[in-house]
Amino acid sequence: MTLAQADVPNINPKPRQMRWFLVGALVGVFVGGEIATIKLGPNRTPEDEAIYDRCLAKNGSKVKCDALMRMLERDNEITAQWKKKVDEFRAAGYSERDIVDWIRKQNITGSRAAEVLGMTFDQYLSYLRKEGW
Repeated sequence: MTLAQADVPNINPKPRQMRWFLVGALVGVFVGGEIATIKLGPNRTPEDEAIYDRCLAKNGSKVKCDALMRMLERDNEITAQWKKKVDEFRAAGYSERDIVDWIRKQNITGSRAAEVLGMTFDQYLSYLRKEGW
């Protein structure tokens, strides 16, 4: 070995060291992803958490319960859109009968119709009976 070769440090890592570095980096990515999933998971209300817990207890399948929660989330979004539309109708001066008629034409029935109108199911049924529907 000459003096010129001895002065230059070997900066190339050994293949075994590089392999362990890659394994460590890969494990770090997976662990970081799991932590992010836990910390940044879906923001659910306590009622939604109770539904999710009951689903897990009954089915034991996280995939099924996640699908149920996505379905309920979409359902809540649709209900919120209908509520907004009903509020627009009320602001425009439509009568309650016209609004209920529109709701029935949209095939919104039962407790969902009552929720969109902002009343209980019993109030909704008594209103329908009073109006002769």
